[in-house]
Amino acid sequence: MRSGSVFVGRYRELTLLRKGLGQLAHGSPMITSVVGEAGIGKTALVSQAMDSAAGLGIRVARSSAVEGGGSPAYWLWKDVLRQLSIGDQIDFDGLDHADHLAPNGAADVPTDAATRPQREFQFYEGVTDRLRAHAHESPLLIVFEDLHWADDESLRLLSHFVHGLAGIEAAVGIGLIVTYRDRPGGGPDSFSSTILQMARAAGSENIQLGPFSKEESAEAVRLIAGNVGNIAIDDVFKRTGGNPLFVTEIARMTGAEGTMTGAEGTMTGAEGTMRDLPATVQLVIDDRLGALSPTAIELLEIASLARGAFAPAVLLDVAKKWTLEEVHSALGEATDFRFLAETPGPVKAWDFRHAVVREAVASRIGNDRRAQLHAAYTSVLETEYRNALPERSEELLFHVLRAGPLVENSRVVRYLLFAARAGMRSLAFERAAGHYLGVIELSGTEEIDGSLAEAMHGFALAGSGTGRDQQIADYFRQSFRYYISAGLIDLALEVAQIRFIDNTGMSQAIDVYEAAIELVEPDSRIEANILGRLARSVGTTRGDFTMAKGLLDRAIDIARALGDLTLEMQLCGDGIHIAQFNGKFAASRGYCDRVVELAEATSDPLSESSAYLHLGLYQLASGDSERGFDYLRRSMQRANDSHVSERISSSHKVLASAFIRACDWKSAAQHIESALGHYPTDARVLGLKVTLAAMTGDSGGFEAALAEFMQTAESNRDVGEGATTRYLQMAHRARQDDRLLSEIRRSITAIEYRSRTTEMIGGAVALGMACLALEGGRDDYSSIRERLIGLKLPDSEMSYLPGITSLAGLVDEAENEFERMITFATESGQVFNEAWLRYDYAVHLVRHVRGETAVARAMAQGRRVAQRSGIVVLAERYDRLESTNVSRRSRTAGLTRREIEVLRLVHSGMSNHDIAEQLVLSRYTVVRHISNIFSKLEVSNRTEAGKMAVELGLV
Repeated sequence: MRSGSVFVGRYRELTLLRKGLGQLAHGSPMITSVVGEAGIGKTALVSQAMDSAAGLGIRVARSSAVEGGGSPAYWLWKDVLRQLSIGDQIDFDGLDHADHLAPNGAADVPTDAATRPQREFQFYEGVTDRLRAHAHESPLLIVFEDLHWADDESLRLLSHFVHGLAGIEAAVGIGLIVTYRDRPGGGPDSFSSTILQMARAAGSENIQLGPFSKEESAEAVRLIAGNVGNIAIDDVFKRTGGNPLFVTEIARMTGAEGTMTGAEGTMTGAEGTMRDLPATVQLVIDDRLGALSPTAIELLEIASLARGAFAPAVLLDVAKKWTLEEVHSALGEATDFRFLAETPGPVKAWDFRHAVVREAVASRIGNDRRAQLHAAYTSVLETEYRNALPERSEELLFHVLRAGPLVENSRVVRYLLFAARAGMRSLAFERAAGHYLGVIELSGTEEIDGSLAEAMHGFALAGSGTGRDQQIADYFRQSFRYYISAGLIDLALEVAQIRFIDNTGMSQAIDVYEAAIELVEPDSRIEANILGRLARSVGTTRGDFTMAKGLLDRAIDIARALGDLTLEMQLCGDGIHIAQFNGKFAASRGYCDRVVELAEATSDPLSESSAYLHLGLYQLASGDSERGFDYLRRSMQRANDSHVSERISSSHKVLASAFIRACDWKSAAQHIESALGHYPTDARVLGLKVTLAAMTGDSGGFEAALAEFMQTAESNRDVGEGATTRYLQMAHRARQDDRLLSEIRRSITAIEYRSRTTEMIGGAVALGMACLALEGGRDDYSSIRERLIGLKLPDSEMSYLPGITSLAGLVDEAENEFERMITFATESGQVFNEAWLRYDYAVHLVRHVRGETAVARAMAQGRRVAQRSGIVVLAERYDRLESTNVSRRSRTAGLTRREIEVLRLVHSGMSNHDIAEQLVLSRYTVVRHISNIFSKLEVSNRTEAGKMAVELGLV
């Protein structure tokens, strides 16, 4: 397929054609058929072959049959002979008279001396002779396209020509390429006879074109639409089935609009919601529909609203106008014309060959009729599935929701709850959350009843990660209160055991947990569960580690008394989180060790993997990289043993992050791809992918990864936003991109908003602010420094602090922090942190003019570490920094370090007396320094000196 001037895919087929053309160039004949459905890329492939033929010195003549008939007899041949400038040598009209062309230039045969078949034979031989003579000059390639529309006369002449082509002398090269579609019933007799004649010809080739592979579709989309994410590309392939025309047109629309279709409110083939289609695609499919009978068209329209495959009996009952034989006949017709395909399986059913065809057919249906058909589907399927309604709730819900007011709300609520429960049973929490939310929204402001309480309870349980933290917290509390008021204590306690991971939920759940503890049976498993939830909430939203540890110890004692090792492991896991959040890493290590003991005792690979994960993170934070990576690899091994995708993905994710910090880019990339293999829309992993591309200088990879991340972020905000923001900060340091900057700022605002009810703001906010400040995006350096210090994070997480301290003007404190953290990063093997700390240190020395020797030494050391780290962007940054330093030296006219200090104090408005006291100098020495400054800067007063200090960037 051509995308602009680029050919995509078809490498095997093109190789076969080029091989034939090579033989044609040396005098051997060539006969090739290219076959496939509309839009499959026949013309694009042949165009490539024609380009290759021209390069070999082969003359090419090309003609296309006209759709719909009506073309003159021998149209294809007249067109080709005209292009070869020999059309006037042949009298096509004379075949029905006396003066037609005879073979080899022989005298005309009288009309009454031969039958028409004989005259036709002689005429065909005459045309062949003319082409043979022309090919003596140079090899000739004839291309006939859309042969399925050709007139009968052209087809009969082609049959004769193909039969004689093998008899042409080896020294003469004539080649033939024809394209056509397979047609139901084999096509008219002349068409079938011609195709059969070509198939029998010696050395003939038949190229059957199929759809693009997924990889070829992705290549085409990216060439046409630019950098788009894998999710969008997968959507295009799913919709089009790889049909090149459909892929191309949808990609073009994507490029023109700047976004990939497939968002909410658009139409997927299996789901049947309305989507925009390129006008070209709609026209092509409408044109193809014109070949069908009215019954087949109407049946396709009804079928287009089904959810996936459809059975004839269901279509029969929905339509209520045909016999079963008529339905089967229409299905057969639509299948012959390649709109439908029969699905495999014991039940006889059909489905559309391409989702985009379903979309185009469905778009022909008006809104009112569409709602009526969905209502009809609902009634038919309720009867069909009357003994299995919960199991088939998704299919029923599909139609109920689209039938609108034609189906009463009670039925909608019923199927929403059926589908939500099924989602919970199958661990499809995101889908279940959507159904529960549907019940809530449908109920509006109605008084809470059992169904609404169940939906609120269910959404609080399943809705984590949907970006609706406040709603989840509200529904959690409302459902708890409803169950208490209704006397349903067991259900209330079920609600109270819901585990929150976001600050909003944990902070607002505290009163529910406290109320539930008063209702629960003492020393029970439920009490231990709720105590654990309460401890986590208190420890992470109030920062009260002492109270949290007391609650957690009480819960752990209950679990031990019950002999419930699994519960104890869960509670120790909460302890790890609480301790790490509050900077109590020794306590965290103790909980980790206990989890490992319990996991080994219970042979629980999932818990053991989690414990090793936390132990690995603890060791990395403590500076023991070797042991940290060892624990992380053990976590990966036990995660694989658990066969739980979420745990496997988490282990890959943490390892990818750790390898980035160690600047092992290859290993990081492998773990990123493995993690995405489990959860392609994980924003944290996509953020890591952006970071990796930015650090290694992969511009194309960065654009693709950022597009993929942004598309996911738009539809799935706030999921793990703190961790995701940290990764984007790292990427922003490497590549100062406005899109990254905007996303980091938005994320910081969102996190602060969600944390507005808590006493502590997460580290992601302070670190994000610090990152922006280092890159010139903020100037509140002192307040950011206070926040960072207040986090009480280990040095491994505080690499931004020295740079912020430097910006705040605390020069000596900054140098102490740089020395401590660079030493820690070097000794612990944290190459990433060391590389950036050394760069920030060099910037600090230049900023505060700490001496040329110190600057030169810091830059040399920093460059060596940057080269070893593989962080490509640092080399460019050092070059810019060196230029800045040289420029500043030249502009400061040789001011000494002490003179710069004095100049800064002059700018601040200090008198000579104040400056002398500040720097512990005599007033005479201050006057001498100021005199030197005026002379070197060529200024005459303190005001001009202050302005010059600003211009030179010294203040």
